[in-house]
Formats: sequence, structure tokens, C-alpha cells
Amino acid sequence: MVAELVKMYRGVLCVKCGTAIPVSERVVSLTEQDDAETGPITFLCRCTQCLAQNRYLATDIRVFTGEPIKRRSRMARAAGAMGR
Repeated sequence: MVAELVKMYRGVLCVKCGTAIPVSERVVSLTEQDDAETGPITFLCRCTQCLAQNRYLATDIRVFTGEPIKRRSRMARAAGAMGR
């Protein structure tokens, strides 16, 4: 029996559009240092789809299956902005 490899990544959900935003391993390692003395650790993250930027808590990081959604190209963003 051959086991299928399932790709996984850590990320947060965009508060504006709900898209999963991958976070870097560096952010994950920094957020694991969360302790009572320093208080909750926060970080800024920008959505690759709607481009909204927000502050997230270390506790907001989840594990997602699959591959992260690729960033929209500059041409697609520019075309979308012209149509508004």
C-alpha cells in the first residue's frame, strides 16, 4: 500500500476575505516563544488575495492541508483595481 504525501503549511485566516495566509517558519518560531512575562505575541500579515493587512496573534496560527494559494499577479491586481 502506497501512502500519499499530504502537504501541510501553517498560516492564519484573513479577517477580511477568509483566505488562508501562509506564515513563514521564522514567524512560527518567534511565536512559539510566547510566555506570560512578555504577553501575547502579535505579527502583521498581508493577504495574498485581497491585499488586506492585519495584526494576528500567535494563537491564530493554524495548520492547513494542501498548498498555499499563490499570490495574484500585478496585472490581475491592476485589472481588478481599474474595474472598481
